Amino acid sequence: MPAEPRSRSAFVTGPEDLDAALVLSALVWMTPRKRIELADRYGSASAIVAAIRRGRAGTPADRDHVARADPDAIRTALEAAGARTVPIGSSGYPAQLETIPDPPLLLFAEALG
Repeated sequence: MPAEPRSRSAFVTGPEDLDAALVLSALVWMTPRKRIELADRYGSASAIVAAIRRGRAGTPADRDHVARADPDAIRTALEAAGARTVPIGSSGYPAQLETIPDPPLLLFAEALG
């Protein structure tokens, strides 16, 4: 039975969640639907990453990738590309995207200013 959807405004509430969201964004083989299911089940990006690390979510390959992922390196690459992150539930996230069945949990957008 699918988990009852949680408020997606809690997906990223601080720096630890943003780091976890960056790590999750690099799991390119995980479908948007699966990410949404995990967000509905665990609530925050850091809780999803913790569940993957403990083997309660994801695959063995996901666990290996999460163990090796470096959110600082991802952030540096984004900054070099002139990009910023926009997590679901944040004020900059397009409301239209939240109405689709499989909205992305994290957007990459052109940096402001």
